[in-house]
Amino acid sequence: MKKVFMLLVTGLMIFAFATGAAFAGEAENLVNKAIDAASEGRLDDAEELLQEALQLKPTLAEAHYNLGVVLESKEEFDQALREYQEALKFKDNMPEIHNSLGNLYWKMGKLSEAEKAFKKSVEVDESFSLGWSNLGRLLLAERRPQEALSYLQKAALLAPESPQNHYYLGEAQKALGDYESAIAQYNKALELRPDYTNAKVALAFAYRRMGMADKGTEVFKEAIAKDPDNPKLLYNFGVMLFSNRQYNAAAEAFARAGELDPTSVETWNNLSQTYLRLQSYQRALDAAQKAVEADSQSYRAYNSLGFALIGVDHYEEAMEAFEKALALEPNFPDSHFGKGVTFLLLGNREGAAKEVEILKILNRGMAVKLEGLIGN
Repeated sequence: MKKVFMLLVTGLMIFAFATGAAFAGEAENLVNKAIDAASEGRLDDAEELLQEALQLKPTLAEAHYNLGVVLESKEEFDQALREYQEALKFKDNMPEIHNSLGNLYWKMGKLSEAEKAFKKSVEVDESFSLGWSNLGRLLLAERRPQEALSYLQKAALLAPESPQNHYYLGEAQKALGDYESAIAQYNKALELRPDYTNAKVALAFAYRRMGMADKGTEVFKEAIAKDPDNPKLLYNFGVMLFSNRQYNAAAEAFARAGELDPTSVETWNNLSQTYLRLQSYQRALDAAQKAVEADSQSYRAYNSLGFALIGVDHYEEAMEAFEKALALEPNFPDSHFGKGVTFLLLGNREGAAKEVEILKILNRGMAVKLEGLIGN
């Protein structure tokens, strides 16, 4: 076996394909050279070599498959799809090809086709753990945890050395409310890979869901002590602290996460929301502006900006921010509520009343609250 060609990350999945025995002919040698080029990041060279191989031997499944991998890496999805399908015409008993096809369908948003491809991969080879794992992950992403559970259990049984298999099995168990079993799986994942951030975050929140908030906080503190510059850990710690109404500590965590990853709109948005709870309106405004800079198409960022602008008494600008949020997401109730409050602050009770009517459809609790403000 010459080498493993591992190139793509599709959603939550990494796939690998073994090229098989060393190739003897000229076309096969070109495929091997293409694999070398692709592994070095020279995708254009790899594509050219694979095209040459196919000119010499159009029925070479490995050439079609690896060309599909290269094209998918270049985000040329339709062409990649054709190459995977061509590979299957000549070698349909390779579970890796069906699995990669499933990954591509998932990336293209064709979820039913992805499910069929993953199922085919394990029909071809029941011991193919990656197919079971990806099938379970797909169903989990589709909010079908009960169906996902058995597939993820199968994956963990076939490949117990994989930390990802234990993590995703834990995710399915958590979705079904079995937090004790989920915690056991997260801990197994961390035994295999101590630096597995997703497992640490999931473990902390699972403890919290079991009513063990202090234990969850301890998990975060220990993880951050070992990896203090991990923005994902800091961000999620901030989320937990916010949920615990520890707003000052949450603000510190979000602020540090934002320093480490200034491109994260979620971090700046949550920091703005935290400062609003602390009635620190200028800081809330600064964070909201950074959220908009990070993603000018985020309706939540503009919503936070609107409330922060209310806090600093810039009502006309606040109205503009809420209008931008609603242009991006017309049915976002928070922005309709903010718009209604702004109408009131500008002395326009009729405008506020119109927002009440919209909120009666979107969120009756907010409608009642805004109606009460109008009455006052």
